[in-house]
Amino acid sequence: MPAKGKRFPVVLVVQERFGVHKHIRDVCRRLAKLGWLAIAPELYSRQDDVAKLENIKDVFKIVAKVPDSQVMSDLDAAVEYAAKSGHADLKRLSITDFCWGGVVRTFGR
Repeated sequence: MPAKGKRFPVVLVVQERFGVHKHIRDVCRRLAKLGWLAIAPELYSRQDDVAKLENIKDVFKIVAKVPDSQVMSDLDAAVEYAAKSGHADLKRLSITDFCWGGVVRTFGR
């Protein structure tokens, strides 16, 4: 989130298939510099840390194990976290995605 201010618009940053790696963290940092409270939840953390895997086939095996209900629950939890932080303006809630995250938007929430 920005270094100064109190209530910020919130953006959920949905990762690529390769997890919350350096680029996704940098996207959050850049969004914070633009005034957003940016959150990139680790959506596969219960299954494994795919950012450490080098073989793409191993990544796809982990991704296939992640149930849609878990993803949606984790995104809901990220919004709750933002609300409890005291820094979120949830009237201005957004989502952006990379690669695999496009699937998340099709869940129709």
